[in-house]
Amino acid sequence: MGNDGEGMVRGWFRVSTIWNGIPTETFIPTRGIRQGDPLSPYLFVLCLETLSQLVNEEVSLGNWKPLVVTTRGPYLTHVCFADDLMLFGEASVKQVQTIMRVLDKFCLASGQKVSLEKSRMLVSSNVPLSKARVLSSDAKIPLTKDFGKYLGSPVIHGRVLKTTYTEVILKVKARLEH
Repeated sequence: MGNDGEGMVRGWFRVSTIWNGIPTETFIPTRGIRQGDPLSPYLFVLCLETLSQLVNEEVSLGNWKPLVVTTRGPYLTHVCFADDLMLFGEASVKQVQTIMRVLDKFCLASGQKVSLEKSRMLVSSNVPLSKARVLSSDAKIPLTKDFGKYLGSPVIHGRVLKTTYTEVILKVKARLEH
């Protein structure tokens, strides 16, 4: 989307209202779209494509150290959900600076804003608490030990136990029985 991705998306988005049963001329809204608008997820996906390109560029330059799942398997840098995002990287000050720089570029290009109040940072249990606090402070994102649930399913870190999905399995069984 380049440096003016927001302007490009806004250029595609025109609105017409119906006034006394007659459609008005189309116009470009100046305040963006409202929360819950049916177009919102599609525009979000378009914007996230820009973020993916920025992340991939930093990975190819060696600046973003992704989470390596297995020695020969895939690596993770980011996972996109409906309107949420999880970013993965090495637990280092340089990595936090890279991630925040990418997010700043993304916000500038897309017109999106990162809600730091809703953001959480989770680090591996192998990372000392003092280091985790420094990373959290640098990013201005509070630490958490658990992301809780997302769309009714637990967001897991660490080893998955048999009991991890017990609640989900019970809910599915209950629905199938009724």
